[in-house]
Amino acid sequence: MRREELLTKQNEYMKKAINDYALTFGGDDAEEFTQIIQAVENMEQIFEAKNSVDHPSHYKKFKFEAIEVIDEVAPAFGTKLSFSIGNALKYILRAPFKGTTRQDLEKAAWYLEHAIELLGVE
Repeated sequence: MRREELLTKQNEYMKKAINDYALTFGGDDAEEFTQIIQAVENMEQIFEAKNSVDHPSHYKKFKFEAIEVIDEVAPAFGTKLSFSIGNALKYILRAPFKGTTRQDLEKAAWYLEHAIELLGVE
């Protein structure tokens, strides 16, 4: 199970426990429990916003994230080419999912051409 799935499950259990406790003991604490549940929901929103920056969905459509492939493959090309190869891989891996397939494949081709040009400079 991925980290974000575990955190979501954890938050669900926490909210249920707080809600169950409030229903059981209620009284004057009910408003405080409602505020705690709201705070947990706010944390979930913050996590989702951070997750869309750290791990955008269009990079997580496979059993692996694009960055994992890039980190594994690009260094094999050496310092001179790894940036271009990494970007080409990024655009190829996200192309079918971001809604800009042609543009992403053109960008990947541009980076591959750039890597080939760098080889010619050696």
